[in-house]
Amino acid sequence: MLENNKIKNNFPTSQTGAGDEKFHYNHGAGYQKVNYNQGAFNMEFKISPDSLCQNDVFLVIAVCSAVQRVNFRNAIRETWGTFAQKRHLPIKIVFILGLPQESYPEFQSVINAENSKHGDIIQLNLVDNPSNLSLKTLGVFQWMNTFCTNSQFLMKTDDDLYINFPALLRKVKDIPPRSKVILGHMIQGARPITNRNDPWYNPPGFYKNRTYPNYVSGSAYVFPTFLTSALLEQSRKIPVFWLEDIFITGILARKANISLVNSDGFLYMKPSTVLDYCSYKTAEVIHGFSTEEIIKFWKFSHVANC
Repeated sequence: MLENNKIKNNFPTSQTGAGDEKFHYNHGAGYQKVNYNQGAFNMEFKISPDSLCQNDVFLVIAVCSAVQRVNFRNAIRETWGTFAQKRHLPIKIVFILGLPQESYPEFQSVINAENSKHGDIIQLNLVDNPSNLSLKTLGVFQWMNTFCTNSQFLMKTDDDLYINFPALLRKVKDIPPRSKVILGHMIQGARPITNRNDPWYNPPGFYKNRTYPNYVSGSAYVFPTFLTSALLEQSRKIPVFWLEDIFITGILARKANISLVNSDGFLYMKPSTVLDYCSYKTAEVIHGFSTEEIIKFWKFSHVANC
């Protein structure tokens, strides 16, 4: 395993240069404080599975997970994650973590032991906090550009979801490897949230446009890996916006002339009806599952006659 790997990314040091996006750079509560040196941001990887992509890879699934959510990571490893290990197509799954918060330093030893056992963790040298999701995703892109350039596709997901691999692979295989597209559940016309009690509350003046650009839900999206370079290049020109899906698939993708492709099979909200595998066997992704539901749905997939 590679430790303390540093990769430079030139993030802006001021609030200017946002182009047609009228928002201000504001760390917000709990935001990772980074050290700037003439516009260069050093992304450090505390843990890095640098040999993961020794051979050609069709699809890398980067699962963003919080430090303490070991149960979700294990649920994935024991269910749909096993599918990736058995297919003839080379698929790799990695879990993206930050650092434990200062009040829970003991979690680092748990992460170290977990990685020693599974070898599937990328740990970034920034605090695991919802406000740092955009930085975590950019860190994934930097890691892919350095250690996994032989991957055809990259999929970024949350950890509370179920991936239906047969349906997903059919969809991904239809994407030309050199196309400039991001596939996911498209959201259009969304407005900044003004309710202070909402976890996605946007303080006044933080983003000044009336609506966000079209974007795809950050719960899961997939695109040709070569596009990470274009997205990183655009990220060097504007301030980092803390809402990850809007920033990555909306703002940066638009500036990089990347098109968004909607898939109705990327369900970013769990169905309110009783979970029935046969009713959702054509869905590529279902988001919003508990660990028990991930395991239950996986078992359904093996016994359902449909």
